[in-house]
Amino acid sequence: MSISAAVPRRGEVWAVNFDPTVGAEIKKTRPAVVVSSEAVGILPVKLIAPLTDWKHYFVGNAWHVRIAPVPPTD
Repeated sequence: MSISAAVPRRGEVWAVNFDPTVGAEIKKTRPAVVVSSEAVGILPVKLIAPLTDWKHYFVGNAWHVRIAPVPPTD
């Protein structure tokens, strides 16, 4: 019997432990979306972006991207 670990795929949301951190980053487990493509290479490194709730004052920030939730389909 073999057990394989799940591999994060682009577009998936995972719970990520962001501790330890540097500077003013939040040190806790929070959701993050996988941004990197599987075509990047063979290194087991993933580019992720942490998610947070949307605030109106984020509108003027180029580094904030609003992601509208989509209800699951069955």
